[in-house]
Amino acid sequence: RILCNTRSSSGSITTMGLVSVLALFAGSTAGLRAHSPPPSGTQLWSNVSVTGPGLYFTSTIAIPQTSDVLMVTPTVCGTPYGCSTKIARVQPNGIATWSSSALPNGDITLFLGPRYQPNSDDAAGDVVVVSVFSAGASESSSLVAIDPNSGSTLWSSSDLPCGALPKADFSAGVFLCGGQLGQDAHAAAIAIPQGTVLFNRTIAKPSHGCESYQSKVACLKNGCGWDSLEPGCTDVDWYVAAANLATTAEGTEIALVGTIEGSDNAQGSLFGIRVADGSVIWQANSTTVSTTLLVENVVVTAVDTQSTYGPDTTIVMIRGFSVSSGTMLWQRSQKSSSDAGDIELGRACDADCRLPCDLVAAGVFGAINVSTGDTMFSISPAPSRLAMLDGVAYSVTSAGNSGELVASSCASDDDTNLTAPAAVLWSAPLPAQAQGGGGVWSNAVVVSGPGTAASDTPLDSVGASSAPHSVVVVMGGHIAGPCSRGHCEPSYSAAAAFQAPPGIVPPPIPPAPPGPGPTPGPSKCEAQMTAFCAAARTVSKDQCDICCGEHAAKLSKAGCGSKDYVRFCHTAICKPGQQPPAVCPDGATCPDCGKSECSCPSQPRLRLLQELLV
Repeated sequence: RILCNTRSSSGSITTMGLVSVLALFAGSTAGLRAHSPPPSGTQLWSNVSVTGPGLYFTSTIAIPQTSDVLMVTPTVCGTPYGCSTKIARVQPNGIATWSSSALPNGDITLFLGPRYQPNSDDAAGDVVVVSVFSAGASESSSLVAIDPNSGSTLWSSSDLPCGALPKADFSAGVFLCGGQLGQDAHAAAIAIPQGTVLFNRTIAKPSHGCESYQSKVACLKNGCGWDSLEPGCTDVDWYVAAANLATTAEGTEIALVGTIEGSDNAQGSLFGIRVADGSVIWQANSTTVSTTLLVENVVVTAVDTQSTYGPDTTIVMIRGFSVSSGTMLWQRSQKSSSDAGDIELGRACDADCRLPCDLVAAGVFGAINVSTGDTMFSISPAPSRLAMLDGVAYSVTSAGNSGELVASSCASDDDTNLTAPAAVLWSAPLPAQAQGGGGVWSNAVVVSGPGTAASDTPLDSVGASSAPHSVVVVMGGHIAGPCSRGHCEPSYSAAAAFQAPPGIVPPPIPPAPPGPGPTPGPSKCEAQMTAFCAAARTVSKDQCDICCGEHAAKLSKAGCGSKDYVRFCHTAICKPGQQPPAVCPDGATCPDCGKSECSCPSQPRLRLLQELLV
């Protein structure tokens, strides 16, 4: 039983029990028909309170190859800087294998990864690194490494800070963390489990006295930011937007760290840093990274375009870089209102379980090949799901103050209609006392392992499980009460666990949908116009029109008409060899036509004119 403090409606602190963290079988419809009512899951426990276990639920993580989770639980709330907290390793039945001592007050983030060290006495296992950032009167940041098997502290330090909004990654024996300290973007690499510092350095720091620079060129050259809304040079704050560990084709382990400026007034960079000594191997400038995804020897980046094109831009952009050299391999861009200037990257199989996992899901660009950036499959907008495991997707539906947990197959198995709704495998009502319906249930953790029945064993007892294998889902979240004119509604947290009904097995994953066909090459007409009038087009649109008229007879034999002249002469020209690649007026990256200058995609107004000329 996890004991946690909650605040009653009167404001007093009370102690509540959190029982049994067991949950759900994932499954499919072995023997179930689509038209049959889905069976109901069993609620094992729930806790809806002001400062219950849902308060820090976003930090909950699963321990691989077990059915246990690591949870941050509040102990004493009401301090000037929030709640005191502990970490517990919790079995499916709610028994805590161990509970840590109280952590410092502040923002808590957990990172779990391998601590394998070749030629070491401690050659395998996991380690959880806890980042604690306090933004009170005296800003502080610290790291604590804990053995998740025993709860013992491996090392702790306040000299290796992740800082605010930390980004981190693990590899075999190395922990990389980056964040903001003061106004600086900072990163450190630590050997696990010894805690040996491999590097600890500032990645980007602001310049001061920036208001003295009167031109944008001088402003940016001196590391300052140019405010495009109220034109002028400003000081900047730098953050770490992404942190990844990778190994080059030559076997060198490097840290990939991307920086972003807090107000989008300056362009960030992507750094390749040697883990062994912290030296910068390569640096890709004018690349303000928002997210990254590492696949093989390519790091795919979503680029924050506001620092380049201004705060009102609708251009979304992704780039692929070589891990070894930092060379840009490709760029894709377009205008889009749906992604609002930003793109979340992920494995394609997590967005659509029918797709290969070596493709990258990149929003409006679909599922892309990391080597070329080409779209291999189109992806519909991802359904709102909290988690997915073994072909089963878990989501929450809400109506009013009620909500429901829904487990469904990850994709439709209707070969004749790939967009048909997925089959619902089972469902369970969420606790009715959770105000706001499904809104508070914003996170879920799914683990697979041996299950146990609910238990009243105290928190500090060690339990052993002999129950059948099951899939465990723990759900939770927190909503801060809205404030208006000095009055604030109560905040509340929620957490719960459910178990699926027996007899449900994971469904077979449907085959991948057909991909797009090959991109057609230039037509005979386009090739002839390029041969005759490419030079005239670089002079002006009028000279290009005259040139097409002079060669009308030959162009007509190639199938050209008036609409082709408009498309060719009145379309913007771009240079595909430019670095970074040029962006056309419609937001698309300059295409590579094999020439020094290429035609941008035609604009909507030009396409309308072409249609009128048909």
